[in-house]
Amino acid sequence: MKKFKKLLIGFAFLTILISILIVHLLNNKSMIEQNYLLSDYAGGLTYFSAEQVFEFNSDFPNITVTTFPIKTMKANYLANGKKYKEAIKLAKSGIKDNPFLFFSESLISKSYERLNKIDSAYFYSKKAFYGLPNDTHRDYFLYLATKLNDTTEINRAFKYVKNRYELSDWRSFIYNMSKIKDYNVDYLLDKINIAIKIFSIKSPEDTSFNEIKKIIELNDPEKIGLIRRTALAENYFKIKDYDSAIKIYKELAEIEKDEITHVENIALSYFKMKNYNMAIVYYDTLMDLDKDSGKPEYFKGLILINSEKEKACEFIRKSRLKGFNEAIFVDNNYCN
Repeated sequence: MKKFKKLLIGFAFLTILISILIVHLLNNKSMIEQNYLLSDYAGGLTYFSAEQVFEFNSDFPNITVTTFPIKTMKANYLANGKKYKEAIKLAKSGIKDNPFLFFSESLISKSYERLNKIDSAYFYSKKAFYGLPNDTHRDYFLYLATKLNDTTEINRAFKYVKNRYELSDWRSFIYNMSKIKDYNVDYLLDKINIAIKIFSIKSPEDTSFNEIKKIIELNDPEKIGLIRRTALAENYFKIKDYDSAIKIYKELAEIEKDEITHVENIALSYFKMKNYNMAIVYYDTLMDLDKDSGKPEYFKGLILINSEKEKACEFIRKSRLKGFNEAIFVDNNYCN
């Protein structure tokens, strides 16, 4: 009997050890797969096809180390392959894995918008924004709200975040309010004056509110036209019509020669199109115009990472030294 008990205890102990080993192996394998998923997502590159990614385990663990639902990370590959209905279905199943991040709702919203189901897209953009009002969720919600001229919802959303007194919130809302032709000008000017009072102290280097106010007060058709052309280019970019976006950004770059964001948007559009030769041309131009941010070096490094790794890592490290945080992950995982 004692011998049998010892065998039973030994068997139980062995089972526990095997279980721990399996969990450890699954976790290690998942960590490697997560690195690829997160790197692709952060950099906008696709090292794997949707078919390869679907072999990655998404049940244990079901979220990445950064708490993204792995099912929704997979759904992102489907959306990039224009399989929007499949992406929506999979992203919805990812909501329960982390209902607090609203990453799934954001992807669902964008997928519905690609299917031209604007009401559904708007519904999920509001869920994402009110659930977690970060910059990404806010900007996509405002893009749809402005497209629908929904001033009531824009005002409600602004009230929801205005007391955080974040420059990006106030600037984004006021900028989008100014794009709507029939927006209440008195209300808008009142908000701009409040913004000037607040952010002249908090962010004295920012002059965007004064510039918007001047344009509205002067009723300058040329300046208003530039705002609307910029908005149109942004909309084309958001719906992945990069050719149309590039065309307008190039026109704007010719008119506003000191505005380097137009050059940056041209480069990023070519990057998203995977026209890497043209993207490099514009990132090289940006390196002369933007010597401090490290962003042009980062994107050039990403483009070269598969073909000229040593050269790519030189750019990634330059970007990291300039303080561009996204370069840290790529440097640690691909350049060491």
